[in-house]
Amino acid sequence: MSAKNPVFQNENIYINEGKELNIKSGGALKIDGTEITATATELNTLDTTAGSKTASKAVVLDSDGRVIGLPITEAVVINASAGGTAEATNLTLVPANSILLNVTAVVTDPMDGDTTTTLEVGVTGNIDAYIDTVDFDPSAAANTYASSLNGTTNDIKTAQWLAAATQLIATWTNTANMTAGTITVYTTFVQTA
Repeated sequence: MSAKNPVFQNENIYINEGKELNIKSGGALKIDGTEITATATELNTLDTTAGSKTASKAVVLDSDGRVIGLPITEAVVINASAGGTAEATNLTLVPANSILLNVTAVVTDPMDGDTTTTLEVGVTGNIDAYIDTVDFDPSAAANTYASSLNGTTNDIKTAQWLAAATQLIATWTNTANMTAGTITVYTTFVQTA
């Protein structure tokens, strides 16, 4: 076998250690007939760690779909149309060492119960921390919304540091004859570590 670079063997190309493949101007690297048009600099922007951000590099989400240091908005759709008197569901689990920027509830399909309907967003022990019944009417027209930043009676009205992982929850009341009610809750936060 020759020590030249590259080495062709059984239709494969092998580059010897310490050597390089240099495609001269006018030549092309193709994969299955498709020419790679990215420059070496552009390809090197992909050399990054998932879940982190680096100047002049691509952003690759981690396995949870997040990047440390970049704001993330997660949406959870609540189907509140089932009959009953009191319901609850888990929303976003905000990771430890995060800044919770905002929580917004949006009416997608108004609740249609025959008595007062309510929906609150908070945490266990403080169920209206972010969205309070005074500020949000889930039976209002579609696209009606309330957020923790514009609320009047919710407990948290500014960004909040969360040292521990924090499970947001929604609680609501409805009636047995209820047939409609869909609310989307958007949670925006920055994970710092």
